[in-house]
Amino acid sequence: FAFCSACRRPAPKKGNIKYNADSAHIARLIALGKKYQNTTIDSLPAVAHRLDSIGARQRNTDAIIYSNIFKAYDNWLLARYPDAMRFALQALDRAGQYQVKGPVPEIYSIIANLHKENGNYSAAFADCSKGLAAARQNRDTTSIISLLGLRAMFTHGYYRKNNRPADDHTSLQLEFEALKIAESSDRYEAMRIRFYNNIAQAYKELHVYSKTLFYASKAVALANKYHQPRSLTYSFCWLGEAYYLMGQREKGIDYLKKAINITRQIALPYRQMELYDTMYWCYMSDNNYKQAIGCLSRYSKMRDSLQIAKNEKQISELQLQYETVKKDNQIVFLDQLNTLNSRKITGIFVGLTFFAVLLAIIFYQYIIIRKNNKLINANNKILNEALLKIAHIQSHHIRKPLASVLGLMNIIKSNNYVAEKEVLIKMDKVSLELDKRIRDVISHTEIGLPPKPKKRAAKPDGPKNISANRQPKKD
Repeated sequence: FAFCSACRRPAPKKGNIKYNADSAHIARLIALGKKYQNTTIDSLPAVAHRLDSIGARQRNTDAIIYSNIFKAYDNWLLARYPDAMRFALQALDRAGQYQVKGPVPEIYSIIANLHKENGNYSAAFADCSKGLAAARQNRDTTSIISLLGLRAMFTHGYYRKNNRPADDHTSLQLEFEALKIAESSDRYEAMRIRFYNNIAQAYKELHVYSKTLFYASKAVALANKYHQPRSLTYSFCWLGEAYYLMGQREKGIDYLKKAINITRQIALPYRQMELYDTMYWCYMSDNNYKQAIGCLSRYSKMRDSLQIAKNEKQISELQLQYETVKKDNQIVFLDQLNTLNSRKITGIFVGLTFFAVLLAIIFYQYIIIRKNNKLINANNKILNEALLKIAHIQSHHIRKPLASVLGLMNIIKSNNYVAEKEVLIKMDKVSLELDKRIRDVISHTEIGLPPKPKKRAAKPDGPKNISANRQPKKD
């Protein structure tokens, strides 16, 4: 939409945009878009369109988010507030979806400004605080400075809108606090422009015109240095009002007309409308009703053409829809999270049950193994005792009768294998003793061995033949 609406405006030269869709090129496009935000906003739709194309094709999150940011910024400056809010909310939604934190402060800054433009200061302060929190979380000094200045500007605008300028004791102090940070490094020199302008405005309303001219002139110098024509419209506005109210009316009107010419050159209808309102009040302060009516007429026509009241309603509805959808999505997400947690709990319970069963099986196996080990150890002890006894019998009891047998055999050999009766009787006695000792050894070896299975009596295959053992009858 933003790209089509910009067809009537001069597009940037093709030399400014290369068409190789890589990350470095996307970064250059984003930097170019940020530059156009403060200079040639006519070129913003072309950059946004190119980022759109790359984002859709390459699925690059930065390209998608910044495309929506540039569309929102472009529509904001063209006073198409509902479209601007729609694109800003899309950018915020994508940033949350892709968990991209860098652009979030800038998105909240645009949303807060849109609320401020439509007089909804409560929403503007809320979104400004969200953006400031995101900037501090990102440790983004540039965004912190910007949002601190935004909060100061909102504070000042709130008391102006409610006709309570005497109650505004903080906005100027907030501006100087933010300016102090911006003046701490040359890197933030361009950011000082907005603070010089805001401080000049505050002193103009306090009728301290010398300080108004001082800070507005500093803003002009930096705005020209960094080529920021939009900022010049504010600087010239405060200079014009200050000079007019100081009595230098022609010089004052000349500055205001310069500001209006810039708004026409860079296509800022809403800012042009505000300048006609400023000229109206300047002429009214001097009772120049003819010029005042002319300025008021132009202001009213531009306000009607920009549909300010309708925009306010649409923006409120868009914000409400976004918050409602966001809450609904959170509810769905919480339901999904609860379902996932329930599944996790069920899985954990099943796992613990399986683990408990496995532990029970392992413990049961351990008990069986331990019992078997005890039986084995007991049997081993019995066998060890039996072996010790066998060794004792072999070394003492068997050796003695065997020695006796060997001695008797030597006597028999010496008698030419003729043995006397007494010798044979002794040998018989010694042999019986040796046999007894050997039987003792055999009995000890059988200790600890499993018992032998009892032999079952074989069942007869058929009825016994009673007459089998009978003698056959004689014929």
